Amino acid sequence: MERSTEPVTAEFAPPEPGGLAAVLGLGRKRYEAEVAEARVRFGEAQERDRRAEEKRLATLERKRAEHCQAEAQALDEVAAFNGKLDEEREAYRAGEPAAVEAHLGAVLDASEYPLGFAHEHRIAFRPATGDVLVEIHLPPEAIVPTARGYRYVKNRDETTVLPRPEKERKEIYASVLAQVALRTVHEVLASDPDRIVNGVILNGHVRTIDRATGQEVSPCLVTLSASREEFGKLRLSQVDPAQCLRGLNALVSPNPYDLESIRPIVEFDLSKYRLMDSMDVVAGLDSRPVLVKLTPTEFEHLEHSGVQRRGR
Repeated sequence: MERSTEPVTAEFAPPEPGGLAAVLGLGRKRYEAEVAEARVRFGEAQERDRRAEEKRLATLERKRAEHCQAEAQALDEVAAFNGKLDEEREAYRAGEPAAVEAHLGAVLDASEYPLGFAHEHRIAFRPATGDVLVEIHLPPEAIVPTARGYRYVKNRDETTVLPRPEKERKEIYASVLAQVALRTVHEVLASDPDRIVNGVILNGHVRTIDRATGQEVSPCLVTLSASREEFGKLRLSQVDPAQCLRGLNALVSPNPYDLESIRPIVEFDLSKYRLMDSMDVVAGLDSRPVLVKLTPTEFEHLEHSGVQRRGR
């Protein structure tokens, strides 16, 4: 904040008489009166300048104090934020469920998807096993356009729709669901460099309208359980998403486009999920499937799981 230019005497002084008038002394009194008046105006200008300078310095001091206060406040906020961050990091490294869930929730919140994709999730972490249960909302079947393309008919000056075959729509939708599921598991494990999470159990639901009843429904279309070691062997850039899910022994709806629901591997019940930490044996016995209640798809999945475990 720089000072403005001080008043200069020359700016106020009247011109002295010149030529013959100066030789004869004519106009001398008028000149002296103008000089006296100029001195008064110069003094007034100096006083205004002094007051302006005092005001400038006061403003400068106030601004400097405000800046120092704001700087100190910002430093305090940074220190508090970093302190909280350190606490959260330590809590996360200690495997505290709330810290792990908050971290993974922030990771999934930051994940960007195309317009029209759902962006909701729930997370529960079980420190006893290092498993994290993730429930995500999948995009609805309407995300796949019914039109494969458009054709302009010149003689009729109109554009016609090239419909996408139903089989192709179903295949694309199944692939989209598989990609979202794989991406979610990858993001959870990739954002965990401290390897707090040993495995991911994922349930993928879609919130939509039942075409038969018109009611809101949220069927589970994908459910899987993958360990860090198992998932780490995948080269996701090279896999076919649907085949990759089959390789992970995931349970996928046989007709996801028709919203045919499947039973999740683990139901998302936060209280029960955490209670299992101290009740693993009992919970394991209680959670054995009742074979007569399984659908053919679920029975096939169970049978395949048993074959894989015996093979290991």
